[in-house]
Amino acid sequence: MEDQVEMTPERVAVSPAQNYDIPPNEIEESNIDVLRRHNVTFNFLNSGCIISVGCKTYAFSSNEEGLSEFVNFVENPKEAWKKWNN
Repeated sequence: MEDQVEMTPERVAVSPAQNYDIPPNEIEESNIDVLRRHNVTFNFLNSGCIISVGCKTYAFSSNEEGLSEFVNFVENPKEAWKKWNN
């Protein structure tokens, strides 16, 4: 009898970010991937503003403070997310 080699079916990534060679807990999301996950809305009021990120809403006493925190969020969304969700 001939030796038969068992072939395993190929695994296809569900998304471009999925890589079967790297364990899921070691896949590092890029900042842009984190930012894409949530819609952001701004409501500017007479005094301050309200910024919604995904299902969370944050109120700021001044527009400058709100925009400053939003810039921090865009520059480093993972750290900002830890700060505002703990």
